[in-house]
Amino acid sequence: MNAPLDQVLGWTIDFGDVKEIFTPVFLRLDHQPLHELAGVEDSDAASLVRWIKEQVLPGLPLLDRIDLFETPACGAILAWVATARARDLIADRLARAVPLALARDRASRPGPG
Repeated sequence: MNAPLDQVLGWTIDFGDVKEIFTPVFLRLDHQPLHELAGVEDSDAASLVRWIKEQVLPGLPLLDRIDLFETPACGAILAWVATARARDLIADRLARAVPLALARDRASRPGPG
């Protein structure tokens, strides 16, 4: 991800959000015949990273790289530049998330006792 670091939360995006967006994509790939996957040119790593990008980019607009390796020495890396619009989207998302995260943090602390 290519995004500004949130100064309060200390991250660019919550990993739980990434997992929620990627899980349906993972389930379509995991233990499935990849040659039958609609929209994949070939079942090689390069085709798969392009397909994965198409699937997850709407939900992760600041994603700027995908690494997919079949083995430690064989795979594909797809990298691109996130757009200014994507950076604006994440800045807005962070601005809304900070008050919510702070409220959750305060609510989870035990009261004086």
